[in-house]
Amino acid sequence: MRRIMLLVAMFTLVAAACSSDDPTFSDAPIDTQPPAATADAIEADDQTSDGTSLIVSEVTIVDSPGFVVIHRDADGAPGEDVGHVAIPQGTSLEVAVPFDGPVESGDYWPMLHVDAGEAGTYEFPGADVPVTDAEDNVVMVQITLTVEGAG
Repeated sequence: MRRIMLLVAMFTLVAAACSSDDPTFSDAPIDTQPPAATADAIEADDQTSDGTSLIVSEVTIVDSPGFVVIHRDADGAPGEDVGHVAIPQGTSLEVAVPFDGPVESGDYWPMLHVDAGEAGTYEFPGADVPVTDAEDNVVMVQITLTVEGAG
């Protein structure tokens, strides 16, 4: 009899510990959303194109809408811009950036710019300056574009 009472007491304690009244237990669904982006970033890979656009695989702008701007390479650094597209605040995937005109094979710099002037209008030089990270580096990446089948 003593054993039965001990088993009943243990069962009651275990059941109480697992009850939904326990503040450490929740039967609410688990949030599977990715955490909010906390840093501006741009990712693009070397690619082949017809010379009218290129693809930025992922871009994140945290504090405002912005632009992905493609700069032609000028001796290993960003040179003139040759195309841009507006992006919303947050993370965007597979962003197609059209060129202002046909381009040739070579190195290019997808760069993140803030939309600080007239909303949706690219103004650089002007209000829509490049975005910088915590170390004051411009948020950009260098890629090689191979143009095939243009024309």
